[in-house]
Amino acid sequence: MIMISVIITAWKEPESVKKAISVLKKQLTMKHEILVFCPDKETAVAAESVGAQALDALGGREFKKGKGKPAAL
Repeated sequence: MIMISVIITAWKEPESVKKAISVLKKQLTMKHEILVFCPDKETAVAAESVGAQALDALGGREFKKGKGKPAAL
């Protein structure tokens, strides 16, 4: 079975990420995963609240301050 992986990078954009994921999930009809790479805890919490998996810039769950969006890319 085919699975779609969606990757979103963000930094201090909890409301935008939450809205984008909610809209995206309504449009995806096949099996999928949504990964949000973000160095801040606020965006991670928002992403997980709508069913995405939040990871820090290195693919872990450290969420260190001061790294910014470039670290998520």
